[in-house]
Amino acid sequence: MKDTTAAVIGPPRSWEFGTRALILAVGVAGAFDVFLFAGELALRHHLSTGDPAVSPNVLWIIDHPMDVWLLHFVLLGAYIGGFYLWRHRTREMLGYFVPADADGAVWHWSVPVWSLLVGIPAVVRRHDPASGSDVVSALGVDALLDAVRIAGITVLLIGVVAIRDQVRQAIVDSRKPRTTAEPALVPAEFTEGVADDGWWWQVRDTVEEQDLVLLASTGEGEHRWLLIPRGGDPAKARDAIPPGATITAFPEPPAGGVADGWEPPAAEEYHGLLKEPADGALRYRRVGAGEVTVFLEAARAALSWGLYPVDAPDAVVAVVPGG
Repeated sequence: MKDTTAAVIGPPRSWEFGTRALILAVGVAGAFDVFLFAGELALRHHLSTGDPAVSPNVLWIIDHPMDVWLLHFVLLGAYIGGFYLWRHRTREMLGYFVPADADGAVWHWSVPVWSLLVGIPAVVRRHDPASGSDVVSALGVDALLDAVRIAGITVLLIGVVAIRDQVRQAIVDSRKPRTTAEPALVPAEFTEGVADDGWWWQVRDTVEEQDLVLLASTGEGEHRWLLIPRGGDPAKARDAIPPGATITAFPEPPAGGVADGWEPPAAEEYHGLLKEPADGALRYRRVGAGEVTVFLEAARAALSWGLYPVDAPDAVVAVVPGG
């Protein structure tokens, strides 16, 4: 947690793999549009000039019109559907890291521009050619529409790469470990005692400045972590804690990454927090002084983690009334 050494932090590998697959799908669709664009220009040149030389690519397009249409439709649907699925899953993944700004991290100017460029060929309609000159004109229109699609795909590739970089940076920023020089942000008036309305208003004031982690204890060995993100609403956490429970508020939020050589403050026992990479769930572990190394190994695979001495002097304890 408190650490001055940089750690390797980034999105899950499954997301990185999906991003590479999307870039590949968009690239293949763009390459096929370039193939059609070149073929239509060559065929138009052949018909307008009477040049007997026809490339094998043009002959294949002429001989397989249905195959060309079907392949184009499949590639178009695959990359468009893949993009929207990728963006949806990116938002879901970011919800575990930066819930307050998930939409901002996946926005880029290229997306509306791509939508416009892809939409233009979809709405342009032309009549079936009735003569040779009409065929030449129609091929010119088709080539122009292909050029628009190619421009749109190029813009989308730029956008996917830019969004990928934005997402990586957002995750790095959200998981930077605090340094030992940084003071805790829990205000001095954040007092122990009863977790009444006034206590929860202090929680609200705190989360305006930082994430806040709470440990709800309802019995010996019965513990549950609750994380309120910066700018979040504490009401959901409050509703999840039953009357009579003891709440411990820790001033230092979970961190991302584990640096070599890091050691926790000396204590006999610790409260351990692990945020699972599979579903973002917060797992509790009771960690003895001799189990810290094992816990830190598990923390390396977690989205974020925390290790707090059971009797941490900077923790604030309150009891939920009504128990």
